[in-house]
Amino acid sequence: MKPYALAWTLFAATTAIATAQSNPMGAATGLVTILSAEEKCGYAIDQAKLEEYFVKSGVAADPSLLAFIDSGVSLNRRRNEEPTASICTMARATAEQVGILAE
Repeated sequence: MKPYALAWTLFAATTAIATAQSNPMGAATGLVTILSAEEKCGYAIDQAKLEEYFVKSGVAADPSLLAFIDSGVSLNRRRNEEPTASICTMARATAEQVGILAE
C-alpha cells in the first residue's frame, strides 16, 4: 500500500471514530457503508461489538437512525453493485478502528 493511501485510510478511520462520538448521524452513515460492504468485501462484523458500538455512539437513542441504516443497507444490497477495492479497504479499516470487526 502506498504511504498516502495508508495515511488516508487511517485519517478516514480516525475521523469516523471522532464523528461517531460527537455525531450519531455520522456514525449511522458510516454503518451503512460498513454493513453494506461486509459480505462482498469478505469481512465479518462481530454482532456483540456492533451492539455495543450502536449504543455507545448514540445511534440507538434515535429510532429514526435505525430506520436510516436499515433503508441504506437494503438499498445498497438491492443495487447489487460491487464495492471498489478502495471502499472495501476503507470500510474494513473503519470497522476495525471502531471495534466492530470480527476477529
